[in-house]
Amino acid sequence: MDDFLEKGLYRLSNNCIYRYRNFQRGLDMIEKLELYLSSPDNFNDPFDCYEGLVGFKITKKFVEEYVTKAFATRKMGSREQRKRFEKQLIKDPRSLGIDINAFFENYKKKFGICCFSWDNKNPVMWAHYADNHKGICVGLKNLYPVQEKLYGIYPVDYLSKMEQYQFTSFEDEKYWRQWLLTKSISWEYEQEVRLISKSYNGKLKFPKEAINEIYLGLLTSKEDEKRVIKLLVSHNFPSDVKLYKMIVDKKAFSLQPKELKWAK
Repeated sequence: MDDFLEKGLYRLSNNCIYRYRNFQRGLDMIEKLELYLSSPDNFNDPFDCYEGLVGFKITKKFVEEYVTKAFATRKMGSREQRKRFEKQLIKDPRSLGIDINAFFENYKKKFGICCFSWDNKNPVMWAHYADNHKGICVGLKNLYPVQEKLYGIYPVDYLSKMEQYQFTSFEDEKYWRQWLLTKSISWEYEQEVRLISKSYNGKLKFPKEAINEIYLGLLTSKEDEKRVIKLLVSHNFPSDVKLYKMIVDKKAFSLQPKELKWAK
């Protein structure tokens, strides 16, 4: 865990992570207190959760455990047959029906990922993920854990060249971190943090108390601003939830938040 702490995981205890959405989806997220964990198959980066980032090395120990389990399940096979099976498996796994690439493809479908950022002021993020500055950015804090043992929250690691991590056991958690949390340095501006479930994708409820800050885009309309305030009041959100509207910093290529008073 030390390498993840060094890359910023420790920041979760004192800082928000931010979810950029278009206005309606952001409003629904606040009202329903729901996140959506997507399958990696739906991501816009072809190298996101790419199987080439990890490689499974079949060892003698794995083969012995695999063969023993397979023969025990079928209740068949002599010791000599098992040894022949083990030798053949080590020599050519695919000939015995073990397709590691297919395994990864099928396993990936079980994962659910929700993407956040450390940064709430990035103009490119506002343009790409918040409907050209007309949307919402929701800051969540103390989100971990929503449901114990269902997921973890981790920062993405950005690399300038592809590196493959070789693993020999599916109990080695580093392999799925390498697989699901490694992206090209081209995406580094996103400063991404991921909520990952290894067994579920779909809707995930979270507590109202997790919402700490709400940011409206530079071009969010006055009418939509009123809709957000009405929702916060009608749903009895705590008065310490901060509401901001992004404005242009006239002295730099940047956006800055301006606080909006909403609580009675």
